[in-house]
Amino acid sequence: MDDELRILSLNCQKGYQFSLWEFLKTTLNSNVYDFMILQEATENVITFIKSNSIQYCILQLKNEKSDSLSHLSIVFRKKFETVDSKLFTFENFLSKNNLTRPEFGLLIGTFRMDKSTLSIGSIHLSSGLNYKRREKELHYSKQRILEYNKTKSLFTLGGDFNSALPWENAINKKLMIPQFVNCSLGSGPTCNSSYVEPVNLLNRLAISLAKFGINFQFKLDHIYLDMITTVLYTTKCILKKNRVSDHNPLEVLIYKRIQ
Repeated sequence: MDDELRILSLNCQKGYQFSLWEFLKTTLNSNVYDFMILQEATENVITFIKSNSIQYCILQLKNEKSDSLSHLSIVFRKKFETVDSKLFTFENFLSKNNLTRPEFGLLIGTFRMDKSTLSIGSIHLSSGLNYKRREKELHYSKQRILEYNKTKSLFTLGGDFNSALPWENAINKKLMIPQFVNCSLGSGPTCNSSYVEPVNLLNRLAISLAKFGINFQFKLDHIYLDMITTVLYTTKCILKKNRVSDHNPLEVLIYKRIQ
């Protein structure tokens, strides 16, 4: 692995906010990030990324059961070679109305540069008040990661955990240990209800309240690192202030410890 890795995690909100496009263009042209872990990266988002950067490739897989592309993606610098990838869906946990929704699931890619390999995961747990379902989805995801990563390569998992209820982040942290450490817990809230799209009654209520200056902030987005990474490397998580969707981007820096 390089002496330093810089990774961004972002829920793109399907390109709903106009400011996303300028942020993506600037970010891609800067060539700062080794990986960008994306959720809700719909066709318009992927097309924009492809047309605005020659420095990056995109990993995106099809859900064979629904015959549609997942909205999970991993954007990576061309110096990395993709050696393996896998998409896991949450069909066993979702309601019948949500079975074919391409937003939710877990995408894993393994990448090689020179003789080093590392794995990246993009995750999006289901939304709503059913936190028990999200807990099952995360437990399922952890087991799939451990089975997938039998060689114990360095692993970074980022995404939208939709952990809006007050106790969820503590439950998730406990569920992921000892193999994975949440490096983003202290970085602050990542989602602002004022910027949600009016897709359901709850969101429309949030938009109405925002007109009166009432909004709610949640810590929904997280980055987990495997224990080996935290032992061998120094890590730093930064909450970006850019308002590019209803979620703020999260950045993690991973660099070698000074001996």
